Amino acid sequence: MTPEDPRRDADDDLREALQRAVADVEPSYRLDRIRTRTRSDPRSGSPEEGPMKKNARTWLVGATGAVIATAAVIVTLAVVGGGDDDTAPTAGDPTSSASPSERPSETASSAPRPTPPASSAPEPGPSQGAETGDGGGVEVVVPVYYTVDTPQGARLVREFRRVGAAGDSAEDRATAALDAAVGLAPADPDYTTGWPSDASVEVVRRSDDWLVTVASAETDLRAVPDGTDPGTAETMRQQLVYTLQAVLQERPPIELVASDGGEGGPLLGGTSGPVEAADELDALALMNITNPVEGQVVRGDTLRADGRSSGFEATVVWEVRAGGADGEVVEEGSATAEGWMDALYPWSFEVDVADLEPGDYTLVVRNDDPTGGTEGIGDSADTKAFTLE
Repeated sequence: MTPEDPRRDADDDLREALQRAVADVEPSYRLDRIRTRTRSDPRSGSPEEGPMKKNARTWLVGATGAVIATAAVIVTLAVVGGGDDDTAPTAGDPTSSASPSERPSETASSAPRPTPPASSAPEPGPSQGAETGDGGGVEVVVPVYYTVDTPQGARLVREFRRVGAAGDSAEDRATAALDAAVGLAPADPDYTTGWPSDASVEVVRRSDDWLVTVASAETDLRAVPDGTDPGTAETMRQQLVYTLQAVLQERPPIELVASDGGEGGPLLGGTSGPVEAADELDALALMNITNPVEGQVVRGDTLRADGRSSGFEATVVWEVRAGGADGEVVEEGSATAEGWMDALYPWSFEVDVADLEPGDYTLVVRNDDPTGGTEGIGDSADTKAFTLE
């Protein structure tokens, strides 16, 4: 969701620009248009790094899904897979406004693939990043996939992260995004990254494919680590594939290799050669909230929410709860996604929050399972905490 308000600051402008650029299509690089609508952000900086533990806020009834296919690119950001919203908010920069704004039309890809059809992608523009000003590279916003535990096992979810990159080449942006995937704690405490704390990534574009090497001095990543089941290991490999293809906005062949003291081999017990992106219904959570972002500050009378899902008859059920995900329901309703069954599809709705007291709230959005899980897969849910001012 992207609430908006007249009391804007540079962060507000950046978020709005990002959102408009990605609207449920797989965007490409549109910096020129963004620069005409935004001003420099004096407070920008790389997100805080380090491990993050999951908090007590959990997925509602059977958060059985697997999130968002792929989506947007902007300011050196590209996202693959049927973008899920008209906003590409940056986790770690959670301030936004909350009045209605003009939204571009949304389109859904009927194919469950992490690459959008050419007809739905915006016209490509130059790939550029904002210079950090210290001569040490650029700051970019990139799509990053993380993992989440669901009743179906580990699945992928996506956040947009603001990170530093060595430069503005495709390799630099890809390396920055993959470094975040393995080493930057997710903003949403429900999400995780299962890589060793010392893991690092090297990305090389070869003549016919891309080579991604993950190194760790503490863990032999050629094998599935102790305590990690094979299904989770496969999700971790897909995490790298989805993130790289999202940044590139292409589906090139990708080889994943582990490096251990100079020795190389297939990553996490995988096979040699290119790794294909899994079908999104097998790899991603079936419900994902893109807006609001975790910890977002909402100003104004309207909370705008959007995301992607695949659920029974495209029904999307939502609640606003006071405090955490187990708090009192203060607003509730339903919406309809643009499709279901064969892929994840965009959904969006607005909540009138004018009568709510300022404070902390949690948005809960789930797919409806009328059987209560007895015949279907149960409710797939996602939650985002936000603060209403």
